[in-house]
Amino acid sequence: MRNVIFILFLTWSSHAFCLNLEPAKSVLGVPWNSSEAEAMKILGSPNGYFQATKHKKLVFYGKSVVLLFKRGKLKGFRYYEACCRALYQMSVSINSKYSKEPILLDGVKLSGSSFQNLNRSLSYELGSPDYRAEIATDEVTIELGFTSSGYPGKAEEFHFSSIEVDYDL
Repeated sequence: MRNVIFILFLTWSSHAFCLNLEPAKSVLGVPWNSSEAEAMKILGSPNGYFQATKHKKLVFYGKSVVLLFKRGKLKGFRYYEACCRALYQMSVSINSKYSKEPILLDGVKLSGSSFQNLNRSLSYELGSPDYRAEIATDEVTIELGFTSSGYPGKAEEFHFSSIEVDYDL
């Protein structure tokens, strides 16, 4: 019986730690247009939030993940290797699991990947290597950010650093 409970716990916990984006459907398992309460049922308590405008709220998970709610519905997602200095200076982090896990886009690992590898692996065409790549589908707009050492950046040195997904429907 203990083995069954342990296996169920591992299955449940591995699902909770997944940072997989399926842009046409959901982010981190939260369907588009979900309410903040529905997102919290799936992701747990956030670290905090920022009310950007009357109808736009940013909700922080870990130190890299930001969910955007417009008029109470999930409409955007942001992931930054270094989200903002204020979050990194926080002494306590609820949900720190969202700070260290690798992020996946349609099952393809983004964290640590080069521009060329992502261009080959993703089902989207990223274009020429650069600091930014934008993808637009019927459902979402995806902007990928890349870093490079040196100036100007060299194609083989561009590596993933951020992703912004906005639900357009």
